[in-house]
Amino acid sequence: MQRAEFDSMAHHANMYVEYEGDLFYVIATNFPEALFALVPSKGEFPADEWMWVRCESVSLRKPAKVIAFK
Repeated sequence: MQRAEFDSMAHHANMYVEYEGDLFYVIATNFPEALFALVPSKGEFPADEWMWVRCESVSLRKPAKVIAFK
């Protein structure tokens, strides 16, 4: 992902990215440095287990299906 895409994208809960061929859940974002904190799956992980990576090192994975609530 390029920095321009990071800056213009809608950041939200339930974001997943691909990093080095594996799928990770984005648990936090550092906007000034364009970093994502990755964990293996959605859930609670202590901050010392978060893996911080640059936005240029990941590919955003969009959900296969979006369910709209009325």
